Order: sequence, then structure tokens, then C-alpha cells
Amino acid sequence: MADVVVGNVILTSTLVAALIIFVAAAQAYSTFYQTEEAGLIMEHYANYVSQAIQETYIVLNSSNVPASDTRVEVSLNLPLTIINHAYTLDAGCRTQLGHENLTIVFQIRGSPIIKSSSTLVGLNTICEFPATQVCGTPNLTLSALKAADGKVIIGFSHYVVCE
Repeated sequence: MADVVVGNVILTSTLVAALIIFVAAAQAYSTFYQTEEAGLIMEHYANYVSQAIQETYIVLNSSNVPASDTRVEVSLNLPLTIINHAYTLDAGCRTQLGHENLTIVFQIRGSPIIKSSSTLVGLNTICEFPATQVCGTPNLTLSALKAADGKVIIGFSHYVVCE
């Protein structure tokens, strides 16, 4: 009789340990999957915004568009959150190899997950992006202007600055 009780105690404790290990492994896998999914989505949006900026620049820099304060606004239709997480968007330009290198950076707030995308625009570009990070806003608009002197001024409008 004692062998049956000892066997049941050992088997029950083994099953409880296996259950704890299974739950911990499932939680770790779920966290990993959500992190990877958020990274892929942010990379998609970073490429999307970068491409929208480059396409807008190419159109405005064309000789077919007169240099007479022509304005173009593109609604970016970005989500308010990415997988229920708030995010920030940062944009900036720096001169590199005879072009302006424009970089778009997405980051989940409070997380080390960062994705970026870069694009080249001409030296006649003036970047007027906010000096601080922009929080996720569904009304974010890319605003571009071809000035009378032929310069293309690019920036965001209808944005919310992060606190």
C-alpha cells in the first residue's frame, strides 16, 4: 500500500512540475512572438513613411511641377497603437555624400524595440520635422512644399508631441 502512495506522490509532483514548465515555456514563446510581430509591423511602417517621403520629394522636385509655393499633403494613416502598445516616431535629416539622408525611427514606448528606415533626398531639401518625438496619431500628415526658389520643404503636420 505504501508503494502506491509513494508512487502517486512522485507522479503528482512530476505532473505539477511539468505543468509549471509548460506554462513558463508558453509564456516565453508568446512574449517572443509578440515582440517579433511588433518589430515587423514597425519596420513596415518605417519603410512606408520613408517611401512616402521619397515619392513626395521626387514628385515635387520634378521640372513638371512649377516652383511657386506648390504644397502637397499626404495622409499617412498610421495606427494609434501597434499591437496595443503606444509608439513614437522620430524623423531627421543629415547631409551625407551630396544628399540629405532622411531617417525615420519607430519605437515602442518603454521598450528597446526600435526599427528605422532611411532614404535619400536631394540637397535642395529642407527638413522641418519636430525636434521631439511624435506619438502615434491617426491624423499624422506628411506636408511638403516646393518653394519659389526650388527648395523642397518636408515635414509633418497634425501630430501629437510625446510628453
